[in-house]
Amino acid sequence: MKAKVLHFCFLTITAFLVVFVAAGCGGKKNPVPKDAVAVIHGKVITRASFLVAMQELTPPGGTAPQPGTAGYRGMEQGAATDLIERAIMDEKALAYHIVIPKTAIDHAVQLLIKQNFKGNVQKFNQYVTLKHFSVSDIREYFRVQLLAAALRRYIIRPLKVTTKDIATYYQQNRASTTVPPSRNARDILVKNKSLADTIYRQLKSRPDDFSALVRQYSIDKATKKHGGQAVGGVSTRPGNMTETPEYYKTVFKLATGAISKPVNSVQGWYIIQATSKIIPAHRLPLDATLKVKIRGVILKDKISKATTAWRVDVEKIAKKDAIYQKGFPW
Repeated sequence: MKAKVLHFCFLTITAFLVVFVAAGCGGKKNPVPKDAVAVIHGKVITRASFLVAMQELTPPGGTAPQPGTAGYRGMEQGAATDLIERAIMDEKALAYHIVIPKTAIDHAVQLLIKQNFKGNVQKFNQYVTLKHFSVSDIREYFRVQLLAAALRRYIIRPLKVTTKDIATYYQQNRASTTVPPSRNARDILVKNKSLADTIYRQLKSRPDDFSALVRQYSIDKATKKHGGQAVGGVSTRPGNMTETPEYYKTVFKLATGAISKPVNSVQGWYIIQATSKIIPAHRLPLDATLKVKIRGVILKDKISKATTAWRVDVEKIAKKDAIYQKGFPW
């Protein structure tokens, strides 16, 4: 865990929990205490915790929006939203029997001190005071981070990818499991056309000089150390055709062994030799290697859907049950 001490932004407590709760009252009509901002399922969001969250939303070294402005009201809503989300997370953690050990929080704080303050506890305490935090605020920040990670693990733990899932994906995704046409080629890349023409004329009469001319003139660092040869061959992947279309179009027009006239591109001038026949596009076999890759793709998609569903559920709970102080945001 790489702790970040410069700005503890409670709005980013977890990548999968980003909920924007609408202002106003909703759900049960329980009264909100005068010293509170909101109530969610009996959990009181105090003004004290709200002010800490507001402080955390102030950009490092920056200035907070003026009270009464739209920007300030947005900060208020963001701080309250985060605290409400945190309360819902705690509820769900209790239902899932998830507990964050004190030792885990201790370790996170110690790691922060080690990485950002070179182990100097006094400097850490000075920073906390300077930023108007308390050590308890820092510990709460890490508690929430650890809780969010634990909740995510709980949500994705049951997710499985079956053999049928893999077979179905393979059947439905021909394009992503098909290898585009490819061939081997080598090149010499130079900056100006005059030099490119000179090299081309020499190669017309002495094609066996190609490797020597690569070493002498080519500025293509990726291929020069391989005698001008494109490592792994040249394919018509869409990205290749978009980045340097002149090069790739020429490669696949050449007869095997033929050398091209100088080809202009954004990189410079290429002289290209096709060194193998074109291998036609072909479907990858559904072997063990491809199954592992497909499994990763499917699992990533399932995780995304599961965490999104969880986020939507939190959003519904917050919108339905959170009760705000009258007139909030102020």
